[in-house]
Amino acid sequence: MTFQSEGRAVKKLWLLTSVLALLVACAIVLTWGGWLPYPSAVTNLESRGQFGDSFGVVNAFLSGCAFVGLLVTIAYQQRQISSQGAEMERQAKRDAVAQFEETLYRLLGLYQQSVSDVVITRSNQTYRGRDALRHCALAACREIKRSGASSLPHDVKTRMRKGSATVEDKLLFDHLCIQNFMHIEHLALIQRRVISNLVLLLMHLERRIPEGIDREHYRRLVSAQLTHVEVQYIFLVALAFANEEELRALLNEAEILKRDSNPFSLDLHRQMYLHFYNVDPGAKVQPRTMPLPKSRKRELKRSALLRRVLVDRGLQPDQQTGADV
Repeated sequence: MTFQSEGRAVKKLWLLTSVLALLVACAIVLTWGGWLPYPSAVTNLESRGQFGDSFGVVNAFLSGCAFVGLLVTIAYQQRQISSQGAEMERQAKRDAVAQFEETLYRLLGLYQQSVSDVVITRSNQTYRGRDALRHCALAACREIKRSGASSLPHDVKTRMRKGSATVEDKLLFDHLCIQNFMHIEHLALIQRRVISNLVLLLMHLERRIPEGIDREHYRRLVSAQLTHVEVQYIFLVALAFANEEELRALLNEAEILKRDSNPFSLDLHRQMYLHFYNVDPGAKVQPRTMPLPKSRKRELKRSALLRRVLVDRGLQPDQQTGADV
């Protein structure tokens, strides 16, 4: 028997005891007041009739007590039912959260295992796990730079940003996009198990999370398990393969591409992603800054006193200033 069951049993015992004590007290009051005579006082037929009639009053009183007791019992049971319903609801929520977390960690483990199982052999050299993904991303970007398709001319980029691109600008942009897509598809080989497990993980995170819990906590947890190498590779797959609509949608919902570092190595890839999928992958990235304000940095560069102190201590002004700032 649990603690709650023992508590309910004690409450029922006290309730029954209270009712019996009330009945005994009522009988004593009725007898003392003369409404219920002693049996020894009943000696003739008339007194016996009165004695029988007195029980009618007692019966009416007891019926009233029984009705009141019934109302008390119903109210008590209703309170118990409400309490049990609330406890069942809280327990169901706890069970849902526990099941969600268990599935999330299992899917995260499957994804990490699929990353570890990646094996790529190129030029008689074998790459495994994250090293394989890094090699794919670097090889694609290196070939893009070698072919001269890594960036737009500054004037073309400016006109496209302002929405005043000419026909020639659009032709050049489309040509560079085709060159980039070809290199990515050829060198950044898509790892289907990695992508499929990631889609399942993000789908569970974004669309099967129980109501009323902090979604951002689990987003940060999953994002913390993805290295920058993995995110760069995933970004190239989402960029170059048009049929990965589900992957792009989930990446956008979970904000995986908007972490504290850009997922792209080439700014052209950011422009391409924004152009084709209407999502800026680096929109929330905050640039890293020094804790020292820029005004203090400029002041140190102009400080003759600092230069004299550095010379007195035998330090190079430029090196020390750069290190301190």
